[in-house]
Amino acid sequence: RILNMKPPAHNNEGVQEISQEEGERNVATAICVQLAGRAIIRVVSRCEEAQDNCNL
Repeated sequence: RILNMKPPAHNNEGVQEISQEEGERNVATAICVQLAGRAIIRVVSRCEEAQDNCNL
């Protein structure tokens, strides 16, 4: 699932076309950010569980 990372456009002023390569790079970056976010959440959850169990 790919999320649309762009804010909603109320008008088309200032909208720029980007190359396919740049678009693909943006998608790859968005996926990496999403995966990194999930990993951070997973680590924090594990730390909280370990702290609750006094098993640091």
